Amino acid sequence: VTGATPLAILYGDTVGEVPSLMDLFIGNVGGCIGEVSALALLLGGIYLLARGVIRIRVPVAYILTVAVLALIFPLRKTPRDIAGLMWQPEMPPMV
Repeated sequence: VTGATPLAILYGDTVGEVPSLMDLFIGNVGGCIGEVSALALLLGGIYLLARGVIRIRVPVAYILTVAVLALIFPLRKTPRDIAGLMWQPEMPPMV
């Protein structure tokens, strides 16, 4: 079954109903793995930690780095705007 992914619906690329948060969490919608099943990602991370494949400081450092960069360089309100992907200081109006 093909259809619009939740992010495509939110961006306004396609028409559709945004799924509930529970459907997104357990993966009852179509889309990419990082976009769909948070539960699968969390279980996979716990499994890798339990098996000793990864250490806790690596994912924590990654999440903290993303959080700090998101605070320093916030996106503009229009995610489709290419300039919105880069931080730009507010410019005073030209006189």
